[in-house]
Formats: sequence, C-alpha cells, structure tokens
Amino acid sequence: MGSHLRRGLTLLGLLLGLAGAGGVGGPLPPADALAVYDAAARLLRAHYAGPRMGEVGGLLAAERAALVQRCGRQSRCPVVQGQAALETVLAALGDGHTQLLRSIVLNPAPPPAALDPQLRPTLRWEGQVAVIGLPEWFEVGMGAAFREVLGQAAARGASGLVVDLRGNPGGVLDECLAAAQGLAGDRVNLIGVGRSGAALYTWRTAALAQAARAWPRWTGPLALLVSPDTASCGELLAYWGQQAGGTVVGLPTRGLLNTLTRDFALPGPAVLRLTVARATLDGRVRLPGRVQPDLRAGPEVADILAGRDPVLEAALRALRPAAP
Repeated sequence: MGSHLRRGLTLLGLLLGLAGAGGVGGPLPPADALAVYDAAARLLRAHYAGPRMGEVGGLLAAERAALVQRCGRQSRCPVVQGQAALETVLAALGDGHTQLLRSIVLNPAPPPAALDPQLRPTLRWEGQVAVIGLPEWFEVGMGAAFREVLGQAAARGASGLVVDLRGNPGGVLDECLAAAQGLAGDRVNLIGVGRSGAALYTWRTAALAQAARAWPRWTGPLALLVSPDTASCGELLAYWGQQAGGTVVGLPTRGLLNTLTRDFALPGPAVLRLTVARATLDGRVRLPGRVQPDLRAGPEVADILAGRDPVLEAALRALRPAAP
C-alpha cells in the first residue's frame, strides 16, 4: 500500500500495526449494495456483541429492509446505495469511532525496503536549537529515521530540541512508540485492552521495543508543537515527550490518543474501521483522550499573512531559560 494511502487510512485512533489491517490480498469480486451492506453488518454484529446487541441488530435489520425497498427490482443495486445505508446505521450508532472509508482496496503489502523520502523527518536550526519536523504519518522505518535525526541534533551540539507534530495524523503504532523511546526512555509503554478485557498488544514485548532500548535518548531541553490536526500516534509522541519533561506548545490535539483501531476490507471496494481496543498504560489506567498543551498558542490571520509562526516562537522562548 502506498505511503499516502496509508496516511489516509490512519486518521482515526492508533493503528495496530501492519498485521492488524484485516484485509485480504487480491482483487475483490464485483459487488452490489446488499453484498456491501451484509458484509459490514456481520462485522458490526460481532463488534457490538454485548449490551448494545439488540439495538445494533434492530438498526441493521430496519436499514436493510429500507435498502431492499430502495433497490426495488434492479438486477444489481449500485454499491453506493449500500454504502449510504451503512453510513446511516453508523450515524445512528453515534459512537464517533466506527467509520466507513469508500473506494479503498485494503491489500496488505510487505514493508517497504526504504522509507519514502517524502515521509522522512526534517532537521533545521533556529540558532542552536534543533527543530525536527514530523508532518507526515509514521510509516514503517520512521522510528529509526527519527532516532537518526535525533542523533544528528545531539552530535551538532543542539542546546534544545523542538519536535514539530502539527498536522501529524498518526501511523504504525510500533514506529511512534520507538520514536517516543528516544525522548522518554524505558518509561514508554502501551497495552491495548480489547472488549473482553484481554491484552491485544503490549509495546514492551514488541521486537522494535527491544531494539529501541539501545537507541540514544535526548535528555536536553525539549518542546513539542501540536495542533488540532495532531492525531493518533502524533498525539502519542507528544504525550510521552510531555511525560519526559518536555513543554507542549500549541492547541489541544485531535483526541484519538486512547483508542486502537483495525481496518476490515469490504466489497465495493471500501474499508470498515472499527475501534478494537482501548490504549492503557498498564492494562488498567487508560491514556487521556488528547494532549493538552502546557503553553497555548495558535496562529492568527495576521500571523499567517505576515509569515510568522507564533507557536514555534513560543516554544523557542520556553527553551531559552533552560538552554545553556
């Protein structure tokens, strides 16, 4: 799957890695509205098994009956009608996390041989302060790329570090936790707890976690820039940077920090994204929903027109007293 398509698929919650995609390789067979609707309905009934089973079953049955009536005697009812019916059910459920993504084929692909150059972290300087930019999603290899840039900043004697996460939509969970380990060390952890109460994911047992323990850690003055477009794994890196003593500057993040999602392929093509676990620190204590800044700052229209960046300026002011 291409990098930019993966970015589009990961805007909601923390993605449970590449293995959690839940797709099936190869072309999908032709589908009609009822095939799409029924495939999603099976997933939704299993997902909402429990207290809401009766409510969900009733919604699905009523909307299917309406869909059959709308399709009438058409030999092949258009897929878009099935997708629209499904979206009606999701809106009625109102949990805010279950999402239908249209016109996407979910085919697992092997990890790329090298990180897409467009996704690599950038490094620039504001005086003696290093500014690392992470505007794109955490693709496979991003954790190691972040470590390399972190090492470059330290080797050049940076007096402070700014990590710019504004607009970062998230990505592969292992990769952002590996990057977080470069800021917060072994305190970093995440355990994903499923609806049954069982742990579905534990960072400290992941292979990348073992490798990341040997990576150098930034221990100098730190600031992290966030915005309402900082989501999912972007929020996770900001959270652990804040826990390590860094100053978070900007506006509150998107609010997808404490959920883990999985994508399921549907005919059409389409993808049904379900929240399958809650993100916890230790299996019990849930992560906060979003990261709240220590210093609130945001661009005004005048700043944008003048080419100023008041969020970065506030971060640099916060670092100066601490920087040697």
